[in-house]
Amino acid sequence: MIVGGLAIITGAFYMHRAFGRKAVAIPLTLFGVGALGVGIFPGNHLVPHQLFAMTAFISGGVTAVMAAKILVPPFRQMSVIVGAISLVSFMLAMFVLEWAPVAELGEGGIERWIVYPAVLWLTAFGGALMGTRHETYETTKRAG
Repeated sequence: MIVGGLAIITGAFYMHRAFGRKAVAIPLTLFGVGALGVGIFPGNHLVPHQLFAMTAFISGGVTAVMAAKILVPPFRQMSVIVGAISLVSFMLAMFVLEWAPVAELGEGGIERWIVYPAVLWLTAFGGALMGTRHETYETTKRAG
């Protein structure tokens, strides 16, 4: 988690240099800080672990939604859907954990519904950035 968090923070820096979009760079940096903090403070350090985990949970979903501004279809739409899944799962965990469908998952199960979409999205986002040669919404909008 420590190495992953540092890699996400570094990636956010270079992504901001390439695209200049603070609306994506800031939540991506917070996602990295959250992952870094979870690695530094494992589960037996309850309060800091929870704060960093919540930072990663929220910012992961927000980053996926906000990144749609710099992506091209169909990954733009997929990014919003994956971010929404992560954020809705977080809201379910916070407010209706006792509701039967959510309670059946338990805390660990709902946490996976929050984290896995964000982590899988992060991998796909890196691949999308590497594969587009700066073909973003901004450049396709100017061209057409």
